[in-house]
Amino acid sequence: HETGHAGIPRFEVEARLRLTGDVDIPGQGILLVSASARTRWTQTVASALLREAGATDVLPLVAHLKP
Repeated sequence: HETGHAGIPRFEVEARLRLTGDVDIPGQGILLVSASARTRWTQTVASALLREAGATDVLPLVAHLKP
């Protein structure tokens, strides 16, 4: 299996990420900040969830790309 965040298989990352709480983002742009990433798959899945929830734009920013 290809792995995503913290060595978790990619299909499990998709199953584990959820928006929780009272999130009101329709029509809002989102800056999605991550301290580090290797494959950026987690950011891709999170961006898709935010767009599905109504975000107009999702701009991912990763401070450190791991090799």
